[in-house]
Amino acid sequence: QCVEYRRGSGLSEPNEGVQIALVGKSGEAVLRFLPRYDVHSTNPFQLARFDSGNEDEIVMALPDLGEIREVWVAPESGTWKLDE
Repeated sequence: QCVEYRRGSGLSEPNEGVQIALVGKSGEAVLRFLPRYDVHSTNPFQLARFDSGNEDEIVMALPDLGEIREVWVAPESGTWKLDE
C-alpha cells in the first residue's frame, strides 16, 4: 500500500503515527503502533513516514500468526488516505 498522491492525503496530524492490526487464519491478532519517525534511525534528516505519495517499508518482529487473513490500518488520530 502507499499513501495517495492527492494533496492532503498524508496524515492530518503532523506528529501522530499509524496503527496496524494483523489477524491470522485462527483468529489470533497483533496490534502495533508505527511512529511517524523511525525512533531507531541515526539519520538526523530523516523524512516523516506516511506522507502523500510515499511508499514506506516497515519491518517488525511478530509472533507466528499463520496465514494472514486481515490487515487493518488506521491513523493514530485524524485522517489519512491509503491508495488501494
